[in-house]
Amino acid sequence: ALSVLFGLFGDRVRSRFGTYRTYVACLALPLSLVFVLMYGFPVLTANPRSLVLWTGGAAVLFAALYAIANAAYTALLSALTRDEATRLRVASLRFAFAAGAVLVVQYFAFPLAARLGNGDAVKGWSYVAVLCGVMGCGLLVVSAAGTRERLQAAPALRLNLRGVMHS
Repeated sequence: ALSVLFGLFGDRVRSRFGTYRTYVACLALPLSLVFVLMYGFPVLTANPRSLVLWTGGAAVLFAALYAIANAAYTALLSALTRDEATRLRVASLRFAFAAGAVLVVQYFAFPLAARLGNGDAVKGWSYVAVLCGVMGCGLLVVSAAGTRERLQAAPALRLNLRGVMHS
């Protein structure tokens, strides 16, 4: 649902950084902080019910922020070039690097948590969450800073929300 709303309103932002890069850069820190809160601090909640509410709330907030950031990141491809072959190559590279990152995290996360926690799994996973959050934030900021939107989004159309909701 948030991706659809972003699709309706995402093109309306105009800044010196561009349209979509603004979303990617501005959401990097909140997305990373919520990730760390979701995985990094289960010790803050002593009773199981609070832990479920804490983790569930953080997961919902993370999913919402991720949906918007991912929609902006994906829409950024359309602002790079009109050439479909180039867009396809960039999208393919994006997915290849994402798959590689998943493999790296799967390989290193458990040993890293064990080593950083020094026998305390909660502490170890908290450190891993902070490390992943810092790296994720940095990579999103570098991605936004290193990209130039060469094409401008089409002028925003007037929206008839009632018509959109009925379609």
